[in-house]
Amino acid sequence: MKSYLFDHNYNFCIKEINFVLERTPNKDWKIDGIINRNYFILAFCNKGISHYYFNNHEHQINQGDLLLFEKGVSHSAYSDPDNPWEFYTVQFDIQFFNPVSEENFQQLSNIISSSNPFEYSALFTKLNHMWTGKKQGYLIKCRSILLEILYQMIRENSFNDYKMNHTIPIEEIMNYIQDNYQKTFSIEQLANQTQFSTSHFRVIFKKVTGYTVLQYQNHIKISKAKDLLLSGEYNVSEVATLVGFGNVYYFSRLFKKTTGFNPSSYIQK
Repeated sequence: MKSYLFDHNYNFCIKEINFVLERTPNKDWKIDGIINRNYFILAFCNKGISHYYFNNHEHQINQGDLLLFEKGVSHSAYSDPDNPWEFYTVQFDIQFFNPVSEENFQQLSNIISSSNPFEYSALFTKLNHMWTGKKQGYLIKCRSILLEILYQMIRENSFNDYKMNHTIPIEEIMNYIQDNYQKTFSIEQLANQTQFSTSHFRVIFKKVTGYTVLQYQNHIKISKAKDLLLSGEYNVSEVATLVGFGNVYYFSRLFKKTTGFNPSSYIQK
């Protein structure tokens, strides 16, 4: 079953930012057959309307929309003469840490309609100020802001795949489980915190996360256990107790099944 939050693995960093520009409304603005083979192109429509042509289709870009172009994608565009767009544009390059991340990034939609345009506007404004000011350490900050923008876009892309009124309540439950990883909750306990019936909650949770409720809770527990073991501050029995397992032998079996390592050997990693 496809998961809308866990189906994709994204592991990359911003290798380079070529430029960041803020464009004021200009009814005469247009580009024709632009191709950039060295950088990704990201644009955010802060106000107004533009019309883009790429992949043999014309698209209207409205306030709050984000545009993302892979390297080498030809695109043409012009401002709407009656309501010219105001926008930010960024050229950047990415270093992917595995082929799956690159493949998944390439599958992102070229156009993502934001559910919170004011958040993006604030991020792009901050990015533009940092880039223009070029104060000490600005590249670190600019990379972090751009990563935050891309992170939000990935989330938006996932939400566009599935109904927001399904995804948001499940995310709240996921956060609740993460905050209380020492505990184990029944489906009924968690469903009661949403508007879903128990049976519907079970289906929606699996659809959104790719896990059953118990599998997800164990996933969080084992993930936290890894960090505790790697810290070197606890032995296996202590970690089992800290993440909510009363039986250290069951914990060890589940840890080995999940990670491929015995918890004791994981300390040595």
